[in-house]
Amino acid sequence: MDGLNELLITLYRSVREVPLEEFQEQAVVLLKALLPFDAARWGSGIRDAQGVVFHSPYLYNDSPDSLQEYAPVRDQDRVAFYCLSNPGVTVNCYLPEQSRHSKALEAYALRYGHEQGLITGFHNPQTGTLASVSLYRASKARAFSEAQRQLMQAVFPHLQEALKISQTLQAERYREAGDGRWSVAVADTGGVLCFAEPRFIADLQTEWPGASEHAVPRALFQHLLAAPHRSFVGRRILVTPFFTKHLIFLKARAREALDNLTHREREIAELVAAGLTHKEVAKTLKISPATVNNHLRAIHERVGVHNNAELAAQLRHARP
Repeated sequence: MDGLNELLITLYRSVREVPLEEFQEQAVVLLKALLPFDAARWGSGIRDAQGVVFHSPYLYNDSPDSLQEYAPVRDQDRVAFYCLSNPGVTVNCYLPEQSRHSKALEAYALRYGHEQGLITGFHNPQTGTLASVSLYRASKARAFSEAQRQLMQAVFPHLQEALKISQTLQAERYREAGDGRWSVAVADTGGVLCFAEPRFIADLQTEWPGASEHAVPRALFQHLLAAPHRSFVGRRILVTPFFTKHLIFLKARAREALDNLTHREREIAELVAAGLTHKEVAKTLKISPATVNNHLRAIHERVGVHNNAELAAQLRHARP
């Protein structure tokens, strides 16, 4: 029990001391010191008719190829279906034996060293979303004990809670460069929302009435995949993404007048706000000073300002 308490204290301390990009590795290493294993898989995803679909899980000493090769056999994974039906319960089993009904699944478990398994998952049947942690030992002779199964079952909700706190803190840091106009959220690479402020959901629903609290709207997600470094400008909101290996950080705000500027108008506005004269802007963009003046008149009217000083102030205020 002392080992578990020490693990949890260190785990929650790491939430504030370790960057999110390193947090899952740190947590898994802490767990391994108390509960030895050879490989691990920790991630989120969804359930469909064929079973579990993982969205870029964190892999510890496990080949990325194992994810691709799991896809054709996931509909035969009885252990996964059991975990889906028994949320929060840790399963302790010799996976090749549990896969005897499927030669392909049995071969898969042996090929990747997924022999002894401690597998825990939490499935939300209302949304179809899930989270899971799987620990593996690559030996038939090194079975996990019942005490280790109970330990993993006790640790699992803390791992999930600590990860959520780490994600939330990172989302807050992502917002710090902006101001109170922005709401924030975190999604996995499959579009499942891991964390979202109520105001973020409210912002989404101004653009997509009835948008889910648990997933990025399809139109927004398709935009993110097609243009991961470009903000989405909708009819009512603007959403700015930031991608990491396993997550998508999102911040949203109501659409503003500056969002209506064309790319060229925004270029001119930014250069003028930076202090360049009309002639300097014209030279930089290889256009005539008269064209710059025409653009600026249109920009002032569209944004609702009277001069370049007011325009510069609007730009400073709008930057994320």
